Amino acid sequence: MTSNCDSPKRKSAAILPNNSAAGTKACILSPSNPAGLARPEERPMRLPRLFRRVAPVCGLLLGVSLLCGPAARPARAWNATGHMAVAQIAWRNLTPAAKAQVNDLLAHSVSYASWLRQMPTNYPDRDLYIFMRAATWPDDIRKSAADRPAWHYVDLPFVLKTASYNPGPAVTAPVVPNAETELLGQTYVLSLTHAAPVDRAASLCWVAHLTGDIHQPLHTTSLFSPIFTSGDRGGNSIQLSPAPHLPDVAGVAAFPRAASARRSAAAPAVAAAPDPASLPPVDTSARPPRNLHALWDDLLGGTRDPAEIDKIAAFLQTAPYARVTFPQIAAHPTVHSWVQEGNALAVKYVYLNGALPQSAARSGPASGPDAKTYASLPADYIPTAQSVAERQVALAGLRLADTLNTVLGH
Repeated sequence: MTSNCDSPKRKSAAILPNNSAAGTKACILSPSNPAGLARPEERPMRLPRLFRRVAPVCGLLLGVSLLCGPAARPARAWNATGHMAVAQIAWRNLTPAAKAQVNDLLAHSVSYASWLRQMPTNYPDRDLYIFMRAATWPDDIRKSAADRPAWHYVDLPFVLKTASYNPGPAVTAPVVPNAETELLGQTYVLSLTHAAPVDRAASLCWVAHLTGDIHQPLHTTSLFSPIFTSGDRGGNSIQLSPAPHLPDVAGVAAFPRAASARRSAAAPAVAAAPDPASLPPVDTSARPPRNLHALWDDLLGGTRDPAEIDKIAAFLQTAPYARVTFPQIAAHPTVHSWVQEGNALAVKYVYLNGALPQSAARSGPASGPDAKTYASLPADYIPTAQSVAERQVALAGLRLADTLNTVLGH
């Protein structure tokens, strides 16, 4: 079954930014319109340049047909810690007008009352908490009727070619819809000032979430090789043995200390680290990441405590993460360029330019969509990955603020 939104042909994401927006219809998919039914167009406000070049693409296929093309994979990107940190960094950079609109829209969310009930009684900023929870909503609704797994990622291919293996675009092209098409489409819906507030609230949740997703390198990349002929599902098919224990997963208050230890001597000074005696005990019951994708999801920690997110976001707004340290904000103003950035980071830091040590699985198919390998991570892999993740979360927060200031800051 499909919605009656325009359904584009399957194309490589590299082609999408050159499509014309003329003649397409916006798909409003929200609690008040769960089937994604096309509605008569309202005239949208003028969108920022990065959203004007691509038509909002919906083409929603419900059920199994949504996951056609390369092998479907789990939808989760940064865990709640990462998404809430992205949202808080954005919040710190929103204009008063944009904050007012965010507050007004999220008050119409079907989850607003639930978020209020779950807010810690001692947390001082209700509006910030609601915005952080909104950024996790597309993950919170997993396995519900509103879940859209394929929207969370766009897999540009990283192909390890051999003399006998050189797949073409028909094999490696990203599935549509995907995170790129839907970040554009949901931003468009958010801009429709006469759309139902509940619809715009849902789109705001998706915009906040997908901006974070696209900055997780394994949500922009899939490895294709003679083993992973259908792709490695963004690292989900690469198992970790033994499963690593991340130093900051539970003791999030240690984040500034652990992160600053990874900085070079030339890096600007950061706030003094907390006294180790005051840090919470490590939660040894936390399940360590079992595959490469989960490892990258969890690099910023594993908490939903807004007070702990405050500490992470504050650290990621210190001098080493200031806007001036991100020239790509001006150099790469399109969503597609964000995806390309993530793909380049995945090739270099996730897959080590194809040199990530891997061994064959002890059982199961040797190749194809169900194949698995086991990776042995070099000693410096996790500290380097954490540094990349920190910068990506900070960058995502700044870009989300820019988007919302443009779309809502009027």
